[in-house]
Amino acid sequence: MGEFKLSCLVNSTAKIGKYKLKIMLDGDVLTSIPNLSDSNETVIYRVDSISESFKGVYQCTVESEKVTLWSRELEVTFVSQPHFTVSPKEYQVVSGDTAMFSCHVTGVDPSLPVRFYVGNSPAAMEPVASSSDEEDLLYLENVTNTLFVGCDKEHGHPRPISQISNTKLVKQRLVDVKVSVSKTPYHKTGETLVIRCDVTSELLTGPPGWKIYWRHGGTTYTYLGSRGNVHMYDNGIVGNKTAHLLAIQNVHHNKHNGTYTCVFVSEEYGRYQEKIEIIVKQGLTKNMIALVLGGALIFITIVLLVVVVMYCRQKHRRSPQTAYDDVADCTVATNTLVRSEVSPAGDSDQQTTL
Repeated sequence: MGEFKLSCLVNSTAKIGKYKLKIMLDGDVLTSIPNLSDSNETVIYRVDSISESFKGVYQCTVESEKVTLWSRELEVTFVSQPHFTVSPKEYQVVSGDTAMFSCHVTGVDPSLPVRFYVGNSPAAMEPVASSSDEEDLLYLENVTNTLFVGCDKEHGHPRPISQISNTKLVKQRLVDVKVSVSKTPYHKTGETLVIRCDVTSELLTGPPGWKIYWRHGGTTYTYLGSRGNVHMYDNGIVGNKTAHLLAIQNVHHNKHNGTYTCVFVSEEYGRYQEKIEIIVKQGLTKNMIALVLGGALIFITIVLLVVVVMYCRQKHRRSPQTAYDDVADCTVATNTLVRSEVSPAGDSDQQTTL
């Protein structure tokens, strides 16, 4: 991986007599030259093929009769050669469709952002911004001509693109992915969400090397079967078609809102996907229902009381001679209504009408 050379130079105007010059790495002696007497001496330590084991603190010392006269240190770090891989190597796409590429990087600080480059030829590529939430993925929408894709990272060196991938236009669609939802994309908390992904492709009848899975937020569903309230199953392959279903019971508005993506991945032809937006609204809880019913009962009671009182007043105004009887009748009716409304449930047989 290249050579490494360390020079240790002794230059003294004073006579120091016989001395020993040592070169060490992290305290271990790499080379030692005794019985030197020239006050102008250069010792070179050379490594023809370096590796990460040669990093550390190098020290050059001059010793005379086991006494260190002079010492200098140099810290050497190891940086591996970065390697960038764009996949798939070739993407076959129908004119107007979307192509997706991924970038895998080694030998570079993983916290540095990925940069993608796109152009009509390997020599004429320009940086583009990734439209994906995952920074190592690039989606090229509405592809109408052959393109070349490369990637690297911001690491302060000339842009090395170790691999170039290209999109290749074809006459027929390799994979058709459609996502649908049962009934409506709008659900309420507590309901069951069922999403269906239909895939049509000749690749289904070919050799293994493809898979179908779901993504939602930071969660990936790759299994078939049930885990908790999440169920995934398919209907097998019929001709060149298959369907995968994702069912989630007891959905919650804080957890299951958002974009659901069905992804078809082929080791040879890359990824195809389709998205659907699901909205889960907060439904009425038991406490909320009880509160609404209680409020309605109180409202009805107040309305009835007002009606009874207004009726009694109007009757009193028409016949002043029977005022005493009217007041008594209204008092009885009001007391009866109040007792009937406020009596505990189940005690209706014990209510007394005056």
